[in-house]
Amino acid sequence: MLLPTVLPLPDRRHPERQQPAETRREFLRSATAGLAGTLVTLTAACGTAADHSGPAVGTPAILATLGTDRVVAIGREWLRRTPGEREPAALTAAIHGWPTWGPWRPADIERAVIADFDAGRTVVVDGWLLAITETRQCALFALEQG
Repeated sequence: MLLPTVLPLPDRRHPERQQPAETRREFLRSATAGLAGTLVTLTAACGTAADHSGPAVGTPAILATLGTDRVVAIGREWLRRTPGEREPAALTAAIHGWPTWGPWRPADIERAVIADFDAGRTVVVDGWLLAITETRQCALFALEQG
């Protein structure tokens, strides 16, 4: 027993009655356009990968331990040592070693600090052994303090 087909088979005897079939290329074009539209909408709603601002970035976790004056001193020393990172945008970009969607959370920064220590990306500033991420956070904090 033959089952009926869902799509009508082309009638080769009467080509003028055939509906134009969507080609693979046309399907891929429309699917890609739909996906692109969806991504644009989601990006606008959720933030972009370049949007890394937020309290986690400019507020070092060591602030509670060392205090404002010492964190600002560490930040200023880092700015003196690294002239290419004297702008907030450059510091923020340097802090983020991988893209995220939206503002970074404290857990993201903590993972970056741990990764710095694991990889040996540390520096001694003002007598403190710090992860590069922490020193950059101190520099960003120092810039924000004026």
